[in-house]
Amino acid sequence: TTTTTTTTTTVMVPGVAGTSNTAYVKGFAKECLTNQLRCLVMNHRGCDDVPVTSPQLFSFGDASDLDSVIEHCIERYPRAPRILIGWSMGANIVVNYMGQFANEAEN
Repeated sequence: TTTTTTTTTTVMVPGVAGTSNTAYVKGFAKECLTNQLRCLVMNHRGCDDVPVTSPQLFSFGDASDLDSVIEHCIERYPRAPRILIGWSMGANIVVNYMGQFANEAEN
């Protein structure tokens, strides 16, 4: 699959304890890649094999980690559209992000 600087980026936020290694995330990522979409998965701090490398622990009520992921996408691919996908509690994080960072999200 060839991606460009304007390839749509799909940002996936798994549910409780889900990671980029979870079957439903891998399956969705495969479909995205088949349809020429760039894939990015936000692994939650301390879930599964993701180490906690900061004093802040993961919280489903906090959308700041997702904001950091989106900012990284914008810096790396500023012209690429983004699609946010969340499953279960991951969808809650997406909704919180849209509420907390609505002005930035519009760009």
